[in-house]
Amino acid sequence: MNNMPRYSQKFIDALAFAAREHQAQPRKQAPEEASERECIPYVSHLLGVAAIVLEAGGDENAAIAGLLHDAVEDQDVSLDDIAAEFGSEVAHIVDACSEHWDRDKPKPEWRIRKEAHLARLQQQAERSVLLVTAADKIHNGESIINDLAAHGPVVWRRFNADADRLLWYYTEVTKVVRAVLGKDSYAAVRLTAVTRGLAQAVAEKSMGAPAVPAARV
Repeated sequence: MNNMPRYSQKFIDALAFAAREHQAQPRKQAPEEASERECIPYVSHLLGVAAIVLEAGGDENAAIAGLLHDAVEDQDVSLDDIAAEFGSEVAHIVDACSEHWDRDKPKPEWRIRKEAHLARLQQQAERSVLLVTAADKIHNGESIINDLAAHGPVVWRRFNADADRLLWYYTEVTKVVRAVLGKDSYAAVRLTAVTRGLAQAVAEKSMGAPAVPAARV
């Protein structure tokens, strides 16, 4: 049995960095869901993404990028900051997982941003980038499915996109992940299950039936 650690002090430092940068940020909730007791710290998502990356066979840099994948978009953190602290490879993965637009101009419409991000994922087609992207969607998607079961259709009000557009995005990301990582890879199998669960939830929403969680792989 190999008892060598799979991560170094850099991973531990990244945990602290992510917790510090996101400490005041909660998980997204619809107004009807929110209460002080139910407020979920955003770092729970970052921990979940890093865990899935490791479960899927990602290396330390990919797991660190999982912890930091929202730092540039959500916090006052630059890619140069990340590169200085954790190296250029981590910064590259975070950059590839982030949406790009001119911050001096109004934020583009949701569909435009998602289409641009999908195009970059297809062009780069890098394993570490797709692992982090898949882990992000797996954790978010499973949270949506479970929260729909707990709270009902009000959960859809969290998002800037409606349920059909959200399902479109998950479907397209799943296609890229399956193409790059292989349809039988851990990340692709789990993300495929999530996307099918979301499709079921969207169909039930359109029929006015309560959403139920899909079985996890």
